[in-house]
Amino acid sequence: MRKLMRQALPLLLLLLLLPAGALAAEKLTSFRVSPLDAQSIDDLRCVERWSSTGKSPWTLFIPGGWDTSALRVWFTGPETVIVNGVELRSGDVVGGLEDGKTLKVKYNGKSTFEVKVLKAGAQSTVYLSTASGSLDKIHRTKRNSETGQIVVEAADGSIETQQALTQIRCRGNSSFTKTKKKSYQFKLETKASLFGMGKAKTWVLISNFLDWSDLRNKITYDMAIYAGLQYAVESEFVNVYVCGEYRGLYLLCEKVQVNSSRVDIADLEKATEAVNEKPLSSYQHKGSFDLKGGAGKYYQIPNDPEDITGGYLFRMDYSMRYAGTPSAYISNKGKVFLVSSPKYMSGAQYNYLYSMIESVERALWSDKGVDSRTGKSLDELIDYSSFASKYVLEEFAKNRDAMFASQYFYKPADEVSTKLHAGPAWDYDGAWGGFAKDTKNLSVIKSTGFWLYGIYASSWTHRLYSHADFRSAVAQQWQETYRHAAAILLGEEKDPLGRLKSVDEYTELIRASAEMDYLRWPYKHNTGDANTGKTFDANITYLKKFISERRDWLEDQWGEAVR
Repeated sequence: MRKLMRQALPLLLLLLLLPAGALAAEKLTSFRVSPLDAQSIDDLRCVERWSSTGKSPWTLFIPGGWDTSALRVWFTGPETVIVNGVELRSGDVVGGLEDGKTLKVKYNGKSTFEVKVLKAGAQSTVYLSTASGSLDKIHRTKRNSETGQIVVEAADGSIETQQALTQIRCRGNSSFTKTKKKSYQFKLETKASLFGMGKAKTWVLISNFLDWSDLRNKITYDMAIYAGLQYAVESEFVNVYVCGEYRGLYLLCEKVQVNSSRVDIADLEKATEAVNEKPLSSYQHKGSFDLKGGAGKYYQIPNDPEDITGGYLFRMDYSMRYAGTPSAYISNKGKVFLVSSPKYMSGAQYNYLYSMIESVERALWSDKGVDSRTGKSLDELIDYSSFASKYVLEEFAKNRDAMFASQYFYKPADEVSTKLHAGPAWDYDGAWGGFAKDTKNLSVIKSTGFWLYGIYASSWTHRLYSHADFRSAVAQQWQETYRHAAAILLGEEKDPLGRLKSVDEYTELIRASAEMDYLRWPYKHNTGDANTGKTFDANITYLKKFISERRDWLEDQWGEAVR
């Protein structure tokens, strides 16, 4: 026995020194494809197979800008794999990955799986990575962020930008708490003009997960551009991959912020920073943190720039968001205004802002439309053109939040304008009949009936429309601009400048990508949601029907002069 063990010992040692693959078949742990110029499996543009079950059959979601006649295949585990009968090493080139084709992959002599190839439509692509290599950290809370890398690829395969990210985090409210397909905000290390939208560092990726047509935000933002609403948000459909994983069809948007390429008003925050020694956020936080009329928050900043009349960018929003906003004001009518810029208001700036808001409200609630303290009329306090245009946009879209949330306003410095302006337009995934909840028996999903001028007598929109001159301005906006926008959406007219397209044109633009998105994020009807349809085409039909019926009803209201 001892002699036998002495003879076997060298053989045992030899086996222990052999690579693991010589003792057991290597498990395939990753299978990716990339364009030919990718140098390794770690290239951001390497796309990983996906399966909802984690096993065969798998899907490869291929970006629309790729030439699928020749792609590189990357994998980890075995030394070679056989794809449709051809033996390949990791990094080898394979052809024939056309849309709809199924690949049969074999490795270790017996293990097999299938991969179906789906190719996106003519959308651009955003590839992201995080420092941790996953989304787990930023998905836990919106307060978490990570650094990372980004590659933005145009629809023709050319690179728009490739650089570091100083931040990526989740954003949104309902889209964060109610959905697995999150929305994101990312910040570039260096300013870039993505798809001609103007140079900026901060960008937003909207998931549109609550909108199964994927079009509601896009058509509304483009309609705002068509209508000439100043600083309207530009956007671009993109397919998004994070750490190699396909995350779906998104809308890449400009962030609503003070910037020469965004809301181009005086940057009061930068001006305030320039005359103070410490960071503005380091000064004492003052004001009331209670939710009551007349309450507000600001910072005890010692020095102000010479001109504090602008610019201000702020929004009307829900009271639940008051606590998390550094600078804010609750009007005496109970409206919550959250200040985006300056993020850290001084006491003097706070006083200027609340005085302006209170003056507007006194005029709104006056039968004559005049502020009883200053004698100024509404048309002296607000920019009628932007307010009337925004009003029609919100009413046409029948946006539930139009009276409550995501309603932006801006005030330039007095040398530019002494008036408060409405806009930019933002957040419409629940508009156009997409939000089901009824409020006080007034249905927001019906294509008929006023929404902004309804039973909410305490809303700004109700008070605006109660003034005859504003009603006339609204009707004029409809007649001159929005009835044509409706006709364009319905394919009855064409925008010669291409700012707005028909719903059918938008649909065909994103169809292939939307079908990929539906596979990646299967339709799920939640109790209380509007029954917009279970398929992409059903949702498009629902949306077009709503727009058509809504147009016809509003034409009856505003097609001629109103009193």
